[in-house]
Amino acid sequence: MATGYRSPGSGYVNTFYLEIHVWSYATSMDTRVSNPSFSLAVDSFPFGTVITTGGTWQTGGYLSYNLKFTTTDSSVASGVGQTTTNHLVLSMDGIVSAGWFSEELTRSTSVTWTFTG
Repeated sequence: MATGYRSPGSGYVNTFYLEIHVWSYATSMDTRVSNPSFSLAVDSFPFGTVITTGGTWQTGGYLSYNLKFTTTDSSVASGVGQTTTNHLVLSMDGIVSAGWFSEELTRSTSVTWTFTG
């Protein structure tokens, strides 16, 4: 997760905007991800899934995604909005291929951010 912010609310937060970079340490040739889907959990609350288009990155490069996660569950929005500090867990699922290699992979990362406003 490169950057992010959340929708301001008085006691609730229903939207997170995240910039995501997808890359690999092991890239020695062009690498492609197909059918990527991203799922977000905030403070252990499920916050939604975004399905987007695939892409290719070169050695030393990455793909950048700007994602919008929105919940319609008012109890989740209320629970997340009670604090300015949130623990985010982002998971990505997709088919990764490079050369003759192709495999469906799931990877997760997490971060704790303090939001203002």
